[in-house]
Amino acid sequence: MNKIFKIIKDLLYEADIFKYKFNFTFDNGKECLSTQTGKSLSISLFVILLILFLESDLITKSNSTNLIQDLNPETNPEISLNSENFNLRFGIYDQNLIFYPLDSSSFNLAISSMFYYVDPTLQQSIKIETLKKYQKCTNFSMYCLDDNNFFLKGLLNGKNTSLIMVKISLCDNSTSNNTCKPKEEINQFILGKFLAIWYQDFSINYDNYENPLSYGSNADLIICY
Repeated sequence: MNKIFKIIKDLLYEADIFKYKFNFTFDNGKECLSTQTGKSLSISLFVILLILFLESDLITKSNSTNLIQDLNPETNPEISLNSENFNLRFGIYDQNLIFYPLDSSSFNLAISSMFYYVDPTLQQSIKIETLKKYQKCTNFSMYCLDDNNFFLKGLLNGKNTSLIMVKISLCDNSTSNNTCKPKEEINQFILGKFLAIWYQDFSINYDNYENPLSYGSNADLIICY
């Protein structure tokens, strides 16, 4: 029992943060550098610090501080999109969100993958456009792509840029063998309509350390005039 008591006493002595560098008390004729009060205060402080650490934001993973740095690089890394991480739908609507199917005698829609790069030999920008096929969505009043394979790269006005482009074009008799409706009728129809583009997007939850990314959707409405 005395041995256990001695071990505990030695541990308390080593943990005491109030030990003085000079001798100021005597216990049974032995010099001491610590007091029972100092040991008690030391233990109390250690316990308080431990409790504060266990309840800190670092342990509970709350009240995170978000540091966002934008280096404005000249070129952004390539982003590969496919059916597992990306989905895109589009269509023409009015202010009451009524869907209007394609009418080649009035308007048409085209979606393409655009790639711009600078030819070092010609010293000029080259554009490569790949049209994407689409069809009426099964469960939505919109148009869906046959495949969602794209890659995005660079900046809008950069030297090497890849982007997705959705275009609406009005019927033109010069290229449609005079099958278009009257121009006044086409202009009246398209006025005030919206080109709606729905695409899969994700948001970042900075407080969720284990799974910060959550997928959702976003929509852009472009008015036609």
